[in-house]
Amino acid sequence: MSKGLNRGEYAELCRREGERIPLMARAWWMEAVCRPSGKEWGAIVVRNEDGATIGAMPYQLVRRLKLGFILIPQLTQHGILWTAEGVDRIATIRLIVKELRRTMLRKMVVMVHLAAYMTDEEEAEFRAAGFEVRQRPTYRINDLSDIKATERRFADGKRWKINRAIRQGYVTDRDVPLDELYSLAEECFGARGQAVIYPYEMLKAVYEGAEGKCQIIGSRIGATGELVAAIMMVRDARTAYYLVTSFAPQHCREGVMELTTRECIRWAAEHGTAFDFEGSDVPSVAEAYRRYGSEKQSYSFVTWYASKAIKWVLQKQGKGVL
Repeated sequence: MSKGLNRGEYAELCRREGERIPLMARAWWMEAVCRPSGKEWGAIVVRNEDGATIGAMPYQLVRRLKLGFILIPQLTQHGILWTAEGVDRIATIRLIVKELRRTMLRKMVVMVHLAAYMTDEEEAEFRAAGFEVRQRPTYRINDLSDIKATERRFADGKRWKINRAIRQGYVTDRDVPLDELYSLAEECFGARGQAVIYPYEMLKAVYEGAEGKCQIIGSRIGATGELVAAIMMVRDARTAYYLVTSFAPQHCREGVMELTTRECIRWAAEHGTAFDFEGSDVPSVAEAYRRYGSEKQSYSFVTWYASKAIKWVLQKQGKGVL
């Protein structure tokens, strides 16, 4: 089942390249977010004439009814198109795209859905190979060097809610246990008649795999210690990512999420990173992110369907089919 997935070679590449590989594209991350939900992962790896690795791209492979789907894993905002230093990047990406098409044939893939930061030239290589490419926004606070100035850029309504939460006696906690976060998530999703969309084992694998760079930050009722909001953050040397949120529905209007988010931004500032709210096309969510003074930044979504019929079925049924 794992034949030809190049996991070992890609893991060695990640060890060798270190911080040049973004957090959500590293081998340990792919293992953490794919295996607990029963998914496979692999990597496109291309080499030069001497056999040296010059380019790579990780992907998740989902199988349904013997058909393959190459998809973005849960919790993962975007992947990577890695190229070695000193090589022609566009020519190498052309090789990656070519090898991706070969992998699609070997694995009987009927749908591809990938994301990465790309230049116009890089997008053009995917379009030339028959892929659709569009832009998706994320919202970032890129400069946290002056945290007081950052907080002054919060919208008045955000600052009012934060102060309201403090006046009502809510306090922040930077060491929320994973079990407590998950229990709160079950309460939050249960209030909507849903199950938590992230398996517990997936969150545990990310929490442990990040080796101290994953933090669960929350807000509690000061008098009782009851957890009412929590956010799971993960960071690398460049960026801290807003990963998983949960809150007690009966407290959501009292400023507890705003208070918790402010504490997460402060945590990111202390580690010298940018702060990335996970991207969203939903106008109300995007507006909520902008009200923290974040700026819109776009990355590339790459999609491909084997036929119009498959596209229609998948879009009609939604991601639940996978």
